[in-house]
Amino acid sequence: MPEIPEVQVIIDGIKKEVLGERVEDIVVFDGRRVDDNITFLKGKTLTDVFRNGKAIILVFDPLLIMFHLRLHGFVRVVDTISEPEKGWIVALKMGDKYLVLGDTRKLAEARLIDKSTLKTSPDAWDISREEFREVVSSPAAIKSILLNQDKILGLGNRYVDEILWRSHIHPTVKGSHLSDEEIDTLFDNMKSVLKEAYEMGGDEHYTDVYGNAGRWQASVHGKKVCPVCGTPLKKVKVGGRTSYVCPKCQVER
Repeated sequence: MPEIPEVQVIIDGIKKEVLGERVEDIVVFDGRRVDDNITFLKGKTLTDVFRNGKAIILVFDPLLIMFHLRLHGFVRVVDTISEPEKGWIVALKMGDKYLVLGDTRKLAEARLIDKSTLKTSPDAWDISREEFREVVSSPAAIKSILLNQDKILGLGNRYVDEILWRSHIHPTVKGSHLSDEEIDTLFDNMKSVLKEAYEMGGDEHYTDVYGNAGRWQASVHGKKVCPVCGTPLKKVKVGGRTSYVCPKCQVER
């Protein structure tokens, strides 16, 4: 699933290409994944785009539309829709461009939302060290805490595995059992991993609005051996999610 770096890269592209443009036409390719009232956007101007966790929020004052990418959604800005890519869901004609939401698995969706439905948990990109310390000081497994969007927004499986591995913390360790030093290390690695991935255009499995893949590669998620010590990685289930763990670098306790 696209996470903070990938979503922010997409938002940057949307702002560059169509911010300030008016919706002149709407073409729906898959009505099952599009709000019934999307036609209300016609004639409205895109005044802002922002991220709410992993969701893209498009502001057509006073309307808000959410693009939720789910697992494999993507956004394109194209000159023509005469030859649609596989998985296109909806296209908004804006100026001389089309803003397109798509998903080859047809899980992404475009929904009109009310401002009151936006998630208000602290965001991993913006959260302060003090807020982070409060969030992770819980008896739950640290990985479950970091994935809980009601606690902290924007993180997913791939990046949490990376952050925990760089911090030498096993995903099953209870947050309340972490030392102050470990929490600081975790916070610093979270910030650096997100910044690093964003500056590289996001993860290699996802694309920007022009269809260019990101250049960031996970060190352990989906891999077989630890890139530092060469120890075979183990798969551990935490809260129903598969974690990739180095048993030498991330000692279970």
